[in-house]
Amino acid sequence: HQLLQEYFAAKFLDLEFRAGRLEAERLWPRERWWERTNREESAILWAGLYTNDCSPVINWLADANPEVAAQCIKRSGADIAPATLDQLRAKWIPRLTDLKNDPSPLARAAVGRALGLIGDTRHGVNVKPNADAMLLPDIDWVEITGGEFQYGHKGESDNLPQKLSLPAFKISRYPITYAQFQTFLDDPHGFADPRWFEGLAASDDERQMLEQEFKYYDFPYTNHPRETVNWYQAIAFCRWLSWRMGGEYDLKKIDQWAVRLPTEYEWEKAARGTDGRLYPYKGNYDPAKANTKDTNINQTSAVGIFPNGASPDGVMEMSGNVWEWCLSNYINSASEAKQENLRTEKSRVLRGGSWYLNPHLARAVSRNHLLPSLRFSNFGFRVVCVGRPPSS
Repeated sequence: HQLLQEYFAAKFLDLEFRAGRLEAERLWPRERWWERTNREESAILWAGLYTNDCSPVINWLADANPEVAAQCIKRSGADIAPATLDQLRAKWIPRLTDLKNDPSPLARAAVGRALGLIGDTRHGVNVKPNADAMLLPDIDWVEITGGEFQYGHKGESDNLPQKLSLPAFKISRYPITYAQFQTFLDDPHGFADPRWFEGLAASDDERQMLEQEFKYYDFPYTNHPRETVNWYQAIAFCRWLSWRMGGEYDLKKIDQWAVRLPTEYEWEKAARGTDGRLYPYKGNYDPAKANTKDTNINQTSAVGIFPNGASPDGVMEMSGNVWEWCLSNYINSASEAKQENLRTEKSRVLRGGSWYLNPHLARAVSRNHLLPSLRFSNFGFRVVCVGRPPSS
């Protein structure tokens, strides 16, 4: 029986560890540490032998394989000292953006999954309490200056190049994460409150949440973009967060919301800046700068692990990872930019491409559109604030 064999292997690991003969890098070689070696289950069972505090095993694993260390914490059934968790975060968070020591996106994605299991405390990724001790998304706002920018690109039949101008606005540095969206689901006056869907064309079925499709050992990653969200649910989230952050608003009037979805014009300016680039980063397509099909992560990834793929203003994840819902109806003319009608069932714009599809779609100029009722494992969203960021 395989489990019995793995238990004996765990006992052997413990004997070798206590004798000082066990090196983690022998089991997970440094050059490909994120790949499975079939020692993972034995390590988890080994951690379970330390019922009161599995810190010795976790500390042994922490540098060599953060993901297995996190799985040990979540699946072994053993307790762990809170100080150890703090030490792990201090050790792992810098690795998310360390292109020198972890140049492979697959390595940084594995570190991200580890943090997603134990709790990622980065600003803009996690949650924080408001004045009433209610947990709300901790959003890292990025200022986008007003003025002209290049919209569209030649050769795009529905997105021809032209100069547009927008007032200043603020956009979330990252897409809304799993942890942040969960505050909406957990709030008794959040997702279950029908007022956030009032006036939208969503049916009862289209209002219901679906489970996150891509999990690892049945644990959602709190620092990944919240996907499998349709446009109606993203709008409901914005209405709720506007209410929680800024007080009473007429939620049928978009210009009174504290936060909302970006229009596709705001999204494109935040992604491209003003120099007409095709991707958020300079130059041609690079699978090392975004989570696309060619990057081979093969699922969503923790936000912020591609620092070299940031937009000119430092906005992250605007190429790949998840398609992002925009406020805009799907229209063919930028002159119709004001036609953001909340009540229609017409297609809505999605931008940015995803981990799943053709990298060509991950250009900052590419447009996609689908019915607002649809939700898939590569659909997410981010939010904007026009004017002063709402206080929490």
